[in-house]
Amino acid sequence: MDELVSLLPSILQRSGYQPDVCEQAAFAAWNHVVGKAVAARCVPFRLHEKHLIVITSDKTWKTQLQKMTSEIIFKIGRVLGAPLVTYIEYRVDPQYVARRQQERPAIVFDRLEQWHAELQADAELIADDELRDIFLRAASKSLARRS
Repeated sequence: MDELVSLLPSILQRSGYQPDVCEQAAFAAWNHVVGKAVAARCVPFRLHEKHLIVITSDKTWKTQLQKMTSEIIFKIGRVLGAPLVTYIEYRVDPQYVARRQQERPAIVFDRLEQWHAELQADAELIADDELRDIFLRAASKSLARRS
């Protein structure tokens, strides 16, 4: 996973910092920075104009994360190689967190096959196999969210 995360700055630059790519990169950076235990209970929801909204499973997680926000923003910026997140807002919705945790594998892998034909032409332009795979996953997540 560390190898994939290290590609995020390059992916962002090559995309021209497109909003959907920035959002997915910020989500990946969030998960990497906070670790599996926190990511299982606090799910990134939306990135808009450098404002990241994170949904937490309960008020305790929200309170604890609010205390660490400056450090998290700094680490996300370091991972992304750019200050794409300057503010984090935490909201509590345990049902949303539970749904997202159940959906996560399906969004990344099942949806990829669904839109494979649509994305294939763009993906073929990417010479690096690993970068192509990351593009396909990010694009499928974006398409899944829009549908």
